[in-house]
Amino acid sequence: MRIIRPLLSLLIVAGSAVAVSRVSAQDIAPLPVVPCDAAAISAAFTNGLRLSSLTHFACEDGWAYAWANIGTGPTEVSVTEVLRFDTGAGVWKFALRRDVCTPTILPREIYQKGCFSN
Repeated sequence: MRIIRPLLSLLIVAGSAVAVSRVSAQDIAPLPVVPCDAAAISAAFTNGLRLSSLTHFACEDGWAYAWANIGTGPTEVSVTEVLRFDTGAGVWKFALRRDVCTPTILPREIYQKGCFSN
């Protein structure tokens, strides 16, 4: 009887470990697809910002920067924007550079190319 208790306890612990370690692909939530193309980035330019051209952009880890021209003719201006992908809405949204432009928040390329112009 003395050996049965420890052996039974060991079997229970081992069985629990196996049950916990069995994770199927269905148990893991898929990572959201973050579109990083001109159409997805350009869609953020709304609310009166008439995008005339998107000259350069890059995305990394749900962050992006965009160099763009807005307006037309004599009112056209070049802008630099930092964007964050809103996974709930499935769209890129502008981020306030004063709040996010630090190397501890942004990936290196987004920080360097999105925070030091315009």
